[in-house]
Amino acid sequence: MTGRADRSALPLDDYPEATEGEDRQFVTALARGLSVLRAFQPGDGVLGNGDIAERTGLPKPTVSRLTH
Repeated sequence: MTGRADRSALPLDDYPEATEGEDRQFVTALARGLSVLRAFQPGDGVLGNGDIAERTGLPKPTVSRLTH
């Protein structure tokens, strides 16, 4: 083991909730974007939106908006 963090995509539920006074919509969008980035692994090559949706657990329309 190398001690490196697991780079697999995390479901949106694993991200902390926004605290009072923060823009909840921004936090959600950021968490989703980070989830999409974490879907990519070294050596993967090209991933389609369906692949990203499957790896992240995000709905396909959401993935399409984020990757547009």
